[in-house]
Amino acid sequence: MKHLVIQISSQIVIRAYTKTKERNIPDFLPAVLCFIDTIIEYFKANKAVLKLIERNFSWPLVMEYLSEGNQEEITQILEELLNYPQLRRFDRDEAFRMIYMIVELVGSVCYTSIIEEQPAPIDHLKPTLYRMVEKILI
Repeated sequence: MKHLVIQISSQIVIRAYTKTKERNIPDFLPAVLCFIDTIIEYFKANKAVLKLIERNFSWPLVMEYLSEGNQEEITQILEELLNYPQLRRFDRDEAFRMIYMIVELVGSVCYTSIIEEQPAPIDHLKPTLYRMVEKILI
């Protein structure tokens, strides 16, 4: 089950990254928000997947996916994120922790809001979630 959750989580991250890259958004914050929105919309459309992985959509699982030899795509995502000028002011470890917190926050909020509808439906929480992500990054 853990292996399945790892694969699903990694594929969701790769899908969100690909869609964001296709949009060719030059500014960092709008690109991150597009990435997050893609994840949220995926979970809204695939509640069964979200129920399956529960609250386990997390960056540590994506990193475990790397250790299974699936490094190229996720490593590319990490490198591109860490090369944005806005993240260069942080050391690599701190930038990675920020990415980790954002993925954890999005995964947890999605599960609670989409599956449990608490504290509100996801569309009502999106503006607040986006403001919190912006505060993490700025």
